[in-house]
Amino acid sequence: MRSYRSVWFILPFVLIFSLLSLSQNPPSPDDDDDTPGATEAPAPPRGPSTADERAKALKYAQDLEQNPLGENAREERGWLLEWIDKVPDITVPICSTLLPASLSQTQRRFAHEITYQMVIASAAYIIEHPNNTDDDAPYIAGVEGALKTYENILKVRPQARWPVLDDLIEKRDKGELTKYVREHADKECSGDREVV
Repeated sequence: MRSYRSVWFILPFVLIFSLLSLSQNPPSPDDDDDTPGATEAPAPPRGPSTADERAKALKYAQDLEQNPLGENAREERGWLLEWIDKVPDITVPICSTLLPASLSQTQRRFAHEITYQMVIASAAYIIEHPNNTDDDAPYIAGVEGALKTYENILKVRPQARWPVLDDLIEKRDKGELTKYVREHADKECSGDREVV
């Protein structure tokens, strides 16, 4: 059963994708046309991702994981999130409770950079493993990517510490993270897995 904190976790993703969609459709000079019956033709559906786009996505995902606060991070993150939302051939599952809900309820301490990286790292895994049959593998990759991003943020901003993420790093370092993610996904996300 989905908890309300799941809704709070997924809300930033929904808002970002909505804003990105709006920003892709700026008003045109012809929008003032009040002619009765005049309608705008819908944009043709986007085709599947290209090899160049997938390479760019992997490069950006790696860069964001290693340098999440870099000078190009905002642009790269925005491009990736929009691309993930638009391409029809890469479907990223989101289990909003795999990271603590407290991350989605604040903009402090780089919470959005960490939570968005979970989606981005999951997408990178899907690109690198197109024939994957393990439903939990993208989740595991997503959490691992978020934790690596968090660790790299701490290198430049040590005050950005999240004890709940430190606990997940401890599980990872003990070899328990995969088991944690699988159990958590099965319990919290089965039948309730959202996709982007």
